[in-house]
Amino acid sequence: LQPHASFEAAHVSSKPVHNALRRSAHFFTHIVCQQPRITVFSSTHSSAQRSRISIKHPCTVRPRCNTHHQQQMALPRLVVFDLDACCWFPEMYMVRQGPPFAKTSDDACAASDGEAVKLLGCTRKVWETICGGDEWQDCRVAVASRCDEPEWARQLLKLFTIDDGRSFWQALDDGRLAEIYKGNKKTHLKKLKEKTGVAFEDMLFFDDDQENIRNVSELGVVSVLTPEGVTEDAWEAGLRRFMEAKLYARRGVGPGYGKTYAK
Repeated sequence: LQPHASFEAAHVSSKPVHNALRRSAHFFTHIVCQQPRITVFSSTHSSAQRSRISIKHPCTVRPRCNTHHQQQMALPRLVVFDLDACCWFPEMYMVRQGPPFAKTSDDACAASDGEAVKLLGCTRKVWETICGGDEWQDCRVAVASRCDEPEWARQLLKLFTIDDGRSFWQALDDGRLAEIYKGNKKTHLKKLKEKTGVAFEDMLFFDDDQENIRNVSELGVVSVLTPEGVTEDAWEAGLRRFMEAKLYARRGVGPGYGKTYAK
């Protein structure tokens, strides 16, 4: 049996979010080593629509964990994000004028003609959680992008910041963990494995492109499709799928996500 690692994240709406939180709370608490919940809250403000992407106000991501369970939690050691239409919108090829970019708010930068590039969904809060949460101290964030304007992407990564004042670029080990170039995303993930020493089964990958999801899944990486960017639902789905994969790996039974787990 060789099931797929991909998982298509649901669209965000208030009632489904609450139902998903209840389901995941049950899963986290009663199935995965009786671990504490990872609670994700979403803003209910209105969203602006661009093409197929919903640009939502940032949510609050607050994973909760006590010391007794902290080391039992099945969390990834490397979380890898695509950029265009996953972390921000519009995509770089769609930006009319480009640099110099200027930061206009926590979740937006402006190109030279004033066109806004906005972070999607919970992107900033998710990065803050990975980079600042005590239970995430063994995890790092990385980027695997094949955008059309790599230098523009690097400039934006140096402008967007997390709550401790560091830029996204600094959170990426001063750019060392930013793989931005054309090609199959397997190449990007293999390079990140080489740089970090993190095994594929300890990575979690987010991307809006089904082809990238399929390719990276073949490496054994738990991969999440993000048709609306890094939303609350996508983030929670990724954590749940990663924990499920680890549970199956320990038991040596059930579906593996991208690889077969057998004793």
